[in-house]
Amino acid sequence: VLDRSRVVALDEAARIDERVSAVRRLAIGGFADSAAVFDALLRSRQPQALQRAAVEAMSRIGAPETGAWLLARWSQLGPGLRSAAAAAVFGRTEWVRAFFDAGEEGRVPLADVDPAQVRLLAIRREPMIRAGYARLAERLQTSPRREGLAAYRPALGLPGDAARGAAHIAPACAPCQSQASVGPRGRARQA
Repeated sequence: VLDRSRVVALDEAARIDERVSAVRRLAIGGFADSAAVFDALLRSRQPQALQRAAVEAMSRIGAPETGAWLLARWSQLGPGLRSAAAAAVFGRTEWVRAFFDAGEEGRVPLADVDPAQVRLLAIRREPMIRAGYARLAERLQTSPRREGLAAYRPALGLPGDAARGAAHIAPACAPCQSQASVGPRGRARQA
């Protein structure tokens, strides 16, 4: 069954629903036996349904090495798949440990992971996860996004000048914006 499932999972001529079912069946086997199939399925040219099924199958197999293996391929995962991969990784203690290592070493950019998913680690009971989250939270506090926002925070205290603002946004934003009489929506309101 597993041999046939591996063949169908990679058969691009097969219907997508058959391929997804085949990938799901791989969960009854070992990770090492299907690692090459999972690797091929996580490539960006594969349909997202297959990629999600692969992540789900790997999660159900639950082999200790799978979390680190999945995180090592993080850069080739699309944004939607990264969320599914993070959910799978955060579901197993040993995989969370691999996530902390990858995050601390910069192999998994923290900006790629939903902050809400990361915050859920704070309420886990395992001391290792709580300690890892504490280290990670320090890095989240100094993320590039936070630094960028902090750099512009003083501008909030400056007095506004509507005329200068309108002149600034008009060239780039007028086609979509409805500021006063600027843009198609603004013109429609005047009519």
